[in-house]
Amino acid sequence: MAAITLAATENLEFGNIFQGVPKTVARTATGADTTAAIFSVTGQPEAGVTAQLVLPEYLSSTGGAQMLISFSTTDMAIDTSNSKTPASVVAGDGWVDQNPRSFPAALQIGGAPATATTLIFLGGKVTPSLYQPAGTYTGDIILSVSYNGN
Repeated sequence: MAAITLAATENLEFGNIFQGVPKTVARTATGADTTAAIFSVTGQPEAGVTAQLVLPEYLSSTGGAQMLISFSTTDMAIDTSNSKTPASVVAGDGWVDQNPRSFPAALQIGGAPATATTLIFLGGKVTPSLYQPAGTYTGDIILSVSYNGN
């Protein structure tokens, strides 16, 4: 069986955020300053996998300030065809409008050996306070994937 390879090919980027103004990045976002996170999972074609995301509750600045980040029950899409952009994933290619806290039980690596890849797209929302200090805020999104024998 082929080893699983996991890569974050795009970071979840919110771009410029203004004090007191929440900002949402859709799982379909692709752009210069606002982008959905994209994870690429490769391995044995059509092998069943189990996946789990550990999502932050806050983003932090180097000065110690925090900003609330949240994820809705429709902020994730999963493409097992490895041929789509986030905006064009449809149900026949995988799963759309998924809860990032609960992956589908039938999750698998994409089919054909040349494209044995599954792409995971993730959006989210930040909610800055009215007095949010300016700066760069970061947080870790951790994806774990393993074969499950299916």
